[in-house]
Amino acid sequence: MPETDHECSLPEDTKCAYRTRVEQLEEDLEQFAYLASHDLREPLTGLAGFATLLQSRCADQLTDDCRHFLNQIIEGTKRMEEKLEDLLAFSRAGRAKPTGSFPLGQAIEEARRALVRSIAETKATIDIKGELPVVEGDRSMIAQVFQNLFSNSLKYRRKDKPPLIQVEAEPHDDDSWRVAVRDNGIGFDMRYKERVFGVFQRLYTIEEYPGTGIGLAIARKVIDRHGGNIWTWSEPDQGATFYFTLPPATARS
Repeated sequence: MPETDHECSLPEDTKCAYRTRVEQLEEDLEQFAYLASHDLREPLTGLAGFATLLQSRCADQLTDDCRHFLNQIIEGTKRMEEKLEDLLAFSRAGRAKPTGSFPLGQAIEEARRALVRSIAETKATIDIKGELPVVEGDRSMIAQVFQNLFSNSLKYRRKDKPPLIQVEAEPHDDDSWRVAVRDNGIGFDMRYKERVFGVFQRLYTIEEYPGTGIGLAIARKVIDRHGGNIWTWSEPDQGATFYFTLPPATARS
């Protein structure tokens, strides 16, 4: 957590207390997100179930307007269920901890298997450039990071060419590995380089690109929990590159 100018002027014990308080607030927020998403799912599922039942059993008794309103309820509950599921995933990401060393290629392959259908439908190619390192971390959560980044590339692809996603890793200057995930998609203006990592933040309407807009926020949360950084570079119509750092396997031995 970088220090602000205000923090730098504080005594060391005050700074320590400040960081502890911020960490506690973050934990409280994650706990709230978990409880909210978990406890709201049951009534929402019931609402969606009754609406679907009403639609299937009573459709011929409803006016066109009523059928339209019922469809809106069903679609709205589906979108809310997706948001709650992603909110739950976000809270889990906050609990991710490095658990051991693993070859980075295993996490990439796990992400690739999870997206096999989308990769086939979009005719995408995932190209691994060079050798991949062994890193320290929670393999399943790092696989989630790759899955979210790959999904982002598949979603924001160009219409005139299939997606090409390139992954490479190289030593970083602070005794870590820097991983790059690069695509040939539509890109975005760097004015939004922080907004893309926000929870439920979107650069486009849901009609243009469906989704909840939390995938990159989850990726950032996971990398933060591993003591790394994640950032991006992009230009409109020139694709996007997402970088993140991970500790090498020997860093925690």
